[in-house]
Order: sequence, then structure tokens, then C-alpha cells
Amino acid sequence: MDNKNSPKNILIVGMPRSGTSMTTNIFVRQGYYVAEDLKSQTRQGDKDNPAGYFEAEQLIEANVSVFNAAGYPHHNTWLFDAIDVETANSIDNVRPEESHRALVDSYNQHNPWVWKDPRLCYTLGYWWNILDKDSTAVLLLRRNPMDIYQSFLRMNWRKGSEEDKQDVLEREIAHITAAKKTIEALDIPYVEIDYGKFESNPKEIIGKLNSTFNLNLKVTDLGYDKKLNHKGFKGKIGVYLRRLKSFLFPHWLRSFIKVMLPKFLLEKLKKN
Repeated sequence: MDNKNSPKNILIVGMPRSGTSMTTNIFVRQGYYVAEDLKSQTRQGDKDNPAGYFEAEQLIEANVSVFNAAGYPHHNTWLFDAIDVETANSIDNVRPEESHRALVDSYNQHNPWVWKDPRLCYTLGYWWNILDKDSTAVLLLRRNPMDIYQSFLRMNWRKGSEEDKQDVLEREIAHITAAKKTIEALDIPYVEIDYGKFESNPKEIIGKLNSTFNLNLKVTDLGYDKKLNHKGFKGKIGVYLRRLKSFLFPHWLRSFIKVMLPKFLLEKLKKN
């Protein structure tokens, strides 16, 4: 690949619910490779991410194994116990597995490719040691932490207490701080994007993406849909409705209804 003029491979780094799926989809529509079979090897779209999630299962599994090798025993760093600074710092010193080198080699057969996984906030340094540095760059995606927290509530990832809010806000800081520390320490080429600019200043977004990744995108290629941005009043209403639904229809009642109602009637209710 002509590293100087060809589109660069991209690592999308950011907290969950910060627009990473929407951003990845920009590059997927441009022909970027994510997985051999998007349908079976990535999580498909739903009401929270209609277009899909674009996280390759093999990349997730590899990142979890890196966590484990560094001493962090959980599947991710936003729903389980927070990763401590010492463990996070030790990830860069984990010896690369041969299977991970093979994973990188397999992606390099499909240039340009895009990786998206919030775990990259902590594993970026590990991967940078075995990536082709001349043909790869990082997209660091930021979003208002309160909007991320609101989205966590919508996903039922938090209960809405002050303690929960502080935890999410602190984790957002920790994830982005870890990523930026690695970027600066290893002098990784990157661009930082504010999710809010997709709506307020899309031309600025286009300029940054084109210059960093050797692309020729237009504003229409961003695919931003304001209706899918659930921050503010609409997002809060959504949270309250979900809580009301859980209160009126607890899990045991929903399971009972699924068993008792005919399948065709259930499908009709879902559509309405």
C-alpha cells in the first residue's frame, strides 16, 4: 500500500455511547474492512444503534485477553470494576501474543481497515507495537460526559443515583486520559473529534477526517441523523419511560407474557 497517499487504517478510540458506532459506519460505507462477515462477526443494529455496532468479535476477544494478561479479570472497563491506574499502565508491557500478530496480519490483507472497540482506550499501546505505524492513525472521539451518562441510563447500565453519575463521569475521564497518555507517549498520529460537531460544524469534521486519513469525504458522507441523538429532554423522557416499563412489566411478567401470547401477536405488539 502506498502509505503516503492511500487511505489510512483507523483505530476508533472512545468511551461507549460517545458516537463510535456512528463514526465507524462512515468508514464502512467508504469500503473500510471490519470483518470477513459483518452479519455473523459483529453485533447487529438495534433501537440503540440502528446501523450496527461494528465491533469485530475477534478484536473484542483479543482485547479481553490483553486485559487478562495485565491482571484485569473483567470483560470490559465500563460496566465492571474500574481498572486501576497501575494495571492500566502495565498493559503496554504485556508481551504480544502470536495470535494477535496474526490478527493484525490478517487485517493488513484488507487495507484499509477500521477497528472500533472502547477497550482500545487502554489497549492502544499494546497494539501500536505490532501495527504498521506508517499506514495507521487514531481517531479519538469525545462526547459531553453528561450526554454519555444520559445514554448509559437509557441503556439501563446505571440506576440514576448520584454515585452512578459520578462513576460514569470519572470513567469517561479515565478512559480518555489513558488513551491520550498513550498517544502522546508513543507519538501516535491522531485526530480528536467532538461528537457535538457532527451537528454544529460538520465541515470541520470533514476537514479533519480527510487530512488525517487521506480521504475525500463530503458532508453528506457523515450520515449524521439528529433524531438518533438522544441527549437532553428526549433522552430523559426515554429513560423515564424505560423505568416505567420495567416497573409495570417486571422481568417475570414479561417472560410470562411471552410464553402465553401467540407468536404472531407478540410480533404485532413489537411493531406498534
